[in-house]
Amino acid sequence: PEAIQETLDFAIRHHFAAANFNPLIPMPDTKLYSRLMSQGKLIYDKWWLEKGYKYGDTVFYAGRMTPDELKEGCKNARFEFNTYRCIFKRLIRNRANLTPLNAFVFLVLNVVSRKEIHRKQGKLLGSPEESK
Repeated sequence: PEAIQETLDFAIRHHFAAANFNPLIPMPDTKLYSRLMSQGKLIYDKWWLEKGYKYGDTVFYAGRMTPDELKEGCKNARFEFNTYRCIFKRLIRNRANLTPLNAFVFLVLNVVSRKEIHRKQGKLLGSPEESK
């Protein structure tokens, strides 16, 4: 759990323009997927077909966290990184962002990202609400 907070702190401290804090999603036909499957750590054999799968869910059992703890930790990091206060601090503390064009791109990227993160969190993938 502390790794999520350390990663968030690192991204903020180094004024990242953008960052995503999502649970790892093992893709089918990869070594990771095969390994997690053989270890019995996948929650769903075919998560992409799971009717209840939502944006931000995790699909495997992590070592020291429950799936819900991993999901919530990632969600909280996403939300904290994308607060208006954090966006503004990252904008003004990075000299590269202080040109008009860079500031504009930074703000558009972050405002759109913030909106999408809040809109998608907890939504079923492929639902009509997802595509709005």
